Amino acid sequence: EKHAAIARLSVELAQAARQTKEKRTRLEEARRVRKETAASVRANVASCMAGVIDAAAAHHSAVEHHTAVAASVKQLSEHESARSAACGNAETEFEARTSVLSGLELECAQMISARRQAADELRMSTAA
Repeated sequence: EKHAAIARLSVELAQAARQTKEKRTRLEEARRVRKETAASVRANVASCMAGVIDAAAAHHSAVEHHTAVAASVKQLSEHESARSAACGNAETEFEARTSVLSGLELECAQMISARRQAADELRMSTAA
């Protein structure tokens, strides 16, 4: 009976040793997977942080660009307003000069007519 008990205990001990070895192997594999997963998560976090930093820089650049464009648009608008006012003034001056020109042309035509009439009268008086 002692030999049977020793044999049985020996088998149980061998099974326990095999199970312990299997569990230790699974534990080591689980630790390795956990470490790889943690490293992967850290790499993803670093990548995301770099993306956030890049996005923040792009946003800052876009805000600066928008501010510069808005200032340029404002300046162009002011320039356009000034040019529109100058154009309006030029049109008013053109109309005034055109009116003066029409008056001068009429006056000139009247003077030419008066000169011709005077010349005709002079010719008639010298002919008579």
